[in-house]
Amino acid sequence: MERGCRPGNKIFSGTAGYKKTFTLTAAQASSAVARLRLGKVYDISEVWVNGKNMGIVWTTPWTADLSGVLKEGANELTIKVTNCWANRLIESKIFRINYRKYFQKTPRSLIVTITRATMST
Repeated sequence: MERGCRPGNKIFSGTAGYKKTFTLTAAQASSAVARLRLGKVYDISEVWVNGKNMGIVWTTPWTADLSGVLKEGANELTIKVTNCWANRLIESKIFRINYRKYFQKTPRSLIVTITRATMST
């Protein structure tokens, strides 16, 4: 849970992780096509299977292609879902929290100046 959120709150802003281990037979694991249907996700999710990043899901059809990574026996599915910062702002308004405290000034040493350069051959 994101720092600053109240336990038991219905308002959450941040990333939540879900893990599930499931078992497949050899026939199931060798299927040519395997897709995970997530249903509707608010707002963005990252899918991992057996330690391999399967990509980001952020729009319809809310599916992740798992083809080629499933194996016979135990498989581990991890899904990280991140919602937008709007919930943090809603919570700030309801509980009169000064959300500006979450913004910090960038240390001068981290500011990078980018200049336009020309390439010569």
